[in-house]
Amino acid sequence: MNSKLSTSFTSEPDARLDDRNHEETAPLTGLSEVSRTMSRDSSNRTHSGEEHTRRVYWSFWLLGAVILLSWNVLLCTLPLLTALLPRESVLRGSLPSYITTFFTLGNFGFLFLAQRSVGKISQNSRLQASLWLLAGATTLTAFPLLPAVFPILPSTLYFLALICLTLLFSYGTSYLQSAVLAVAALRGPKEMLAVMSGQGGIAVLISAVQVYIAIMGVYTSDSKQDPKESPDGSPTTAELAAGMGLWMAAVVPIAICIMTTRRLFPRESATGEERPKLSFEVARDEGEFYDTERRFSAEEDEDSRRGSTNGFNRSWAVLKRNKVINFSVAYVFIVTLPPPKLLDPAIFLPLHFLTFNISDYLGRTYLPTIPLLFLQDAKHVMFASLARTLFIPVFMLCNTALRSSGETTGSPLINSDMLYFMIVFLFGASNGWISSLSMIIASSPSLNPAIEHDEKEIAGSLAGFCLTGGLVVGSLASFVVGWFLKV
Repeated sequence: MNSKLSTSFTSEPDARLDDRNHEETAPLTGLSEVSRTMSRDSSNRTHSGEEHTRRVYWSFWLLGAVILLSWNVLLCTLPLLTALLPRESVLRGSLPSYITTFFTLGNFGFLFLAQRSVGKISQNSRLQASLWLLAGATTLTAFPLLPAVFPILPSTLYFLALICLTLLFSYGTSYLQSAVLAVAALRGPKEMLAVMSGQGGIAVLISAVQVYIAIMGVYTSDSKQDPKESPDGSPTTAELAAGMGLWMAAVVPIAICIMTTRRLFPRESATGEERPKLSFEVARDEGEFYDTERRFSAEEDEDSRRGSTNGFNRSWAVLKRNKVINFSVAYVFIVTLPPPKLLDPAIFLPLHFLTFNISDYLGRTYLPTIPLLFLQDAKHVMFASLARTLFIPVFMLCNTALRSSGETTGSPLINSDMLYFMIVFLFGASNGWISSLSMIIASSPSLNPAIEHDEKEIAGSLAGFCLTGGLVVGSLASFVVGWFLKV
């Protein structure tokens, strides 16, 4: 049963074909067996690496976390970056909006460019290059940009430099996301689940840090004025040092990913023999090409790279055939983004995000492993995604009031904080559950008859592209929702 959930990277094509036939005919009732596989003793693993291991799982978990790491650290340091602008600067109030807009739109655009070459280049090389790019940009931000360069730049030049840095992080994040999702799709559902869980895990960590900062900010405002505080509102040396430390700490998981990916995808085996080729590392051998699932001739390979199956056209064909599940993962985040705009900033808001991210992490990591909750039909997943629309009117009834002619009317129907956080918990859990299901099904031929085995990496990367598209549409929708609510 374990072989159904992972891609078997054996050197014999006949063995791969046997595994493929077994995968297609054996039923898959859920990912509970995946969880059990994670806890098995190492003595049960085969030397060929057919079974998943904890090391592989946590490597993909960490890769998922690093995908969103730079974005989350950027969010944490936004108050510091804003404070570097003079008090009288018109950019001070709108800088966070500019940063989030440029990063989100840049992420979507760069993912579109990255998608054009999925299936035609080595995703391992792309993964390594993007990790090195993020490591370099993160190190430069920690020093010298944040403590030495940004404080001395004029406002306009500082703003332009910050936008360029944001786009650089967006570029690296996009290509890393494309590569990680493509590789996870090739490896199997367990690795895809690990990537989604890692993304939720880093969000929980950052949310906890933001809650701590918010609480400390309230206590600081209630205490006496710090004599060391800058009179013009600019950050102190201690604040700059804290920001620099946060960015330097972010380099560590990126460096670990660089080392672990080299072990996950070694160029040669320990015996010096060339390892079995993955589908993104197809090699010519007497006119034949091998991938993880099938063997096909040079003529077929050439045909797959031109005409209607080449590049963008092939991705578009996979996107259309996989439209139901891709719409599901996009719509999850279209609905998810507007509600956070419903509350005024305070300690309550960081607690809101922490509650959401904890439940989202639980939904991503554990709910898909429950057989009863593992929906295998793409249409059922789409209906579950659409059903989350009901959360929007529910949130409108929580601690908010509609506006009429510039004045608020009526009182909130749901005015209990405890009930509100219960709704937020369900909201986050459903977000993580459906997004993980969608990403797993989108790139699994045994669950999704719309795609072929040699299209797994394209399908996985496309699902990530649709997820980001949902984030973009959701962020724009949040402005519309905010118009109806009390600010």
